[in-house]
Amino acid sequence: MRKQSAEFVTAQDTPGIAIGGVSVGESKEEMRNQVEWVAPYLPKDRPVHLLGVGQVDDIVDLVKQGIDTFDCVEPTRVARMGSAYQTKAVLAHIKG
Repeated sequence: MRKQSAEFVTAQDTPGIAIGGVSVGESKEEMRNQVEWVAPYLPKDRPVHLLGVGQVDDIVDLVKQGIDTFDCVEPTRVARMGSAYQTKAVLAHIKG
């Protein structure tokens, strides 16, 4: 089903492609496997956006699979608690 969807959406005249539904209860391994499976069917000439994924390790790994942009509530939730992402997925508490 994802292959058919990717092929259909890629065939449309759109400025970019979005992938959703891979981070709604799946484990990280399942989510990454789904993205890896559909990645070969996605366009190389347009941006690919992944919804609902925002942990640093996921972003680093999924960029390697052709994902260009991400959106997720997690970085905002982390910031509300006084922390911020740093390199290598380390969170540091920010004192205000």
